[in-house]
Amino acid sequence: SDHKSRFYCSGLCWCALLTLFLPAVPLVFLTFQVGLSNLPFCHLSWLPAWLIGTESSILSFSALCVVFCVKFCIKKHNNKLEICIAWLMTIVLIFGLVWYLFGCYWTWTSLSDVLYINRDRSVRYEDEVWFNEALEEACVGPVLWFSLFVTIVPFLYVVLILCLACVISNCSP
Repeated sequence: SDHKSRFYCSGLCWCALLTLFLPAVPLVFLTFQVGLSNLPFCHLSWLPAWLIGTESSILSFSALCVVFCVKFCIKKHNNKLEICIAWLMTIVLIFGLVWYLFGCYWTWTSLSDVLYINRDRSVRYEDEVWFNEALEEACVGPVLWFSLFVTIVPFLYVVLILCLACVISNCSP
């Protein structure tokens, strides 16, 4: 029997894989840097920690996907390893989705509070303490706006994946 692994994935498969994961790499490092560098300054906000956790889960999931795809493209299969990788991908995906929902909640409520404060700042309120706490929890500045961007990116990514799937399905014989 042939002990050498044979490579059989097409170039289109590799182009699709690179198109899906390559754009995420700079975003992962940028988001991680924004979260990590603002963690000490935004001690009342969950947003910097959320950015770090989100990108850690995206990086983990992407690495597992690449390993799974490489295992798929090599004809020598190991079912136990593939099942283990699939379970790890599932766990990381579930964590990532739950963490993403938390981040959406924290980001959008912080944004709502900031917009409310900015709109009504001209009116004198008795609850000035709430204003200050809400601004600190929102971590107003790059973290809030970058978090907003990160909550929108998955929808853009889904559009990219759907477009890519349409192109691949039209290219297949």
